[in-house]
Amino acid sequence: MGGGQSSNDKRTPKSWEIGAWAGLFVDPYADGVMGAGELAGCAGTLDDLLSRISKRKGSLSLWDDASMAYLPELQAALQVTGRFGNFAVKKLQDADALLQLIQAWAEHFGELQIGGYALVPCGWKDGLGKENACVLVVEHSGSAHEAAGDALPNALFRVTMVNAGEGVDIYHPGSVEAAPEAKVRRKIAVYLGQIEISRLTDPAFLSMLLSQRVAHESHKLEMTYEALFPWLIDKPTMVDALAKCCEDEAADWRTPARSKTSGWRSLMEACRYVLRRKGVGRK
Repeated sequence: MGGGQSSNDKRTPKSWEIGAWAGLFVDPYADGVMGAGELAGCAGTLDDLLSRISKRKGSLSLWDDASMAYLPELQAALQVTGRFGNFAVKKLQDADALLQLIQAWAEHFGELQIGGYALVPCGWKDGLGKENACVLVVEHSGSAHEAAGDALPNALFRVTMVNAGEGVDIYHPGSVEAAPEAKVRRKIAVYLGQIEISRLTDPAFLSMLLSQRVAHESHKLEMTYEALFPWLIDKPTMVDALAKCCEDEAADWRTPARSKTSGWRSLMEACRYVLRRKGVGRK
């Protein structure tokens, strides 16, 4: 699953031609005029940005040495996201390629050490003009207690869904009090629960989750919020998870994307959430 630029690329794009630039600088001013953007490209941009921050160690007042120490792990996760994401963009409509991608993610989850995490690109695209990109933060948190008859414990993963785009105003808790001048903010990161690896890597679930970004009229936000994630947490609905996310101290009240820049914003918010989980920026 190789990534990187094609040998046919003739020039390096200008900064303002990159989707991440639009997501960061244009989003607050351009309502609903841009596409979601692919997470793979955004992952590469974020990886490059963190590399530049790392090189300035000691000269950035907002980044102390303890915070800097978490960046290599985050960059490694972004590189996996970019590599697998590039593969998905190019080949996901091929059934054999989808199976290969499912196996790759399942193997990657199995290789994570306790405390290690992955940023899984997901979302939906209905082929009728609506699309959205979001991220699953999958963190290896330990092992489940051995069930009767089981020879080995089942690895547990702390799963959080991060969505800064479509659906956040419908499904995610909002707050006016936590923002100045009555500005509505949302819990963009929603902790889903501790999920056993056997359920997380179920081929049917991963197949549905990863293929939602292939354009089809049935690939809509309702499929993700009302079918896939409830199945993952083994609940009829996401009501409990959405209520409990307000107790997650790492999930701040945040402003959602305004201009369909969910590819950049969701991934950036996922990185922010991971760093907040590590204690960065929390006093």
